[in-house]
Amino acid sequence: MGTDTIVFHSPDTPPFRLHGFHWRKPGGEFRRLPLRSAKLPLPDGVDGLAWHAAGGQLAFRSDTSQVVIRARLARPHRIVRAALTGLLGFDCYVGEPGRQLFCGVTTFGMDDLEYTSPVFKQHSRLMREFTIFFPLYAQVEQLEIGLDRDARIEPPTPWCDARPLVAYGTSILQGACATRPGMCYTNQLSRKLNRPVLNFGFAGNARGEAVMARILATIPNPALYLLDYDPNAGEPGIRDTLYEFIHLLRKSHPAVPILTISKIPYPEDLLLQLEGNDNPPVRRLEQLHREIVGRIRKEGDENTHFQSGAELLGSDCAECSVDGCHITDLGFARMSNALSPVIAGLLH
Repeated sequence: MGTDTIVFHSPDTPPFRLHGFHWRKPGGEFRRLPLRSAKLPLPDGVDGLAWHAAGGQLAFRSDTSQVVIRARLARPHRIVRAALTGLLGFDCYVGEPGRQLFCGVTTFGMDDLEYTSPVFKQHSRLMREFTIFFPLYAQVEQLEIGLDRDARIEPPTPWCDARPLVAYGTSILQGACATRPGMCYTNQLSRKLNRPVLNFGFAGNARGEAVMARILATIPNPALYLLDYDPNAGEPGIRDTLYEFIHLLRKSHPAVPILTISKIPYPEDLLLQLEGNDNPPVRRLEQLHREIVGRIRKEGDENTHFQSGAELLGSDCAECSVDGCHITDLGFARMSNALSPVIAGLLH
């Protein structure tokens, strides 16, 4: 790879479209939430994970024959059961919305937090559209995009609707255990729907805290809120927080659709059912969601909706798990395939 043929660009340089860091100013740090302060008392775990770049994406059109990522990372979160390409890598898709194809992922050493890696290489100089997804479980301290020195760069195809989907949830929503960032279900939804999605997944830490509802409520003109935090909160936590969380969002956005999702089945849920237990945790949480959302709808809020997590992965859902909890690329594909028509229906 001859660097003399490449020019590296800042993601803040027009006409690149950078998305996923709502409060970031050009040239600022890639962080998913505002900085913690006395007025914004973020839980410790959420504050640390807010540096992780899950949901970040960069889009542009170019006739370059190559795309190279030059990055420096920090705060890596290494998960034994997850691929480093998902945790610490960038991946690249080529094509316009609805026709995007995976074309490459960064490669690096096991201990590398700084690397330069190609993600696309072709001899032809056609005008193409590129979308690059950020690492799911690492802070991006520095990022540059390398293109042919004489390449033309143009804006990407506009979103079909620039209002963001705002997704809040667990390590699964953050992307564990996708083999690369583009397979995280929120990134798949963004591609399928051609809409921006803000990822507020916080591994082991999204528990329906009121401060998070207040922060998410400040996002102007959201298209939809998606709440998927069951596994972190558990039954007592959902009972104590879900109604109030939705109420806090409603104070700022009285008519925006809100979709709550109950826990996906774990293999242990299936085993309990096979052994005669008709009320495993997955069913109890589903019923709790139905009761809370039913109460809200009876109070006149018909824009709050429920989706059973038990219906998202299929009858062989145990095959979607890497460790009995987190899901594989197969699970993420099934989740996005199931959720995309539900969300599309709520937005029309």
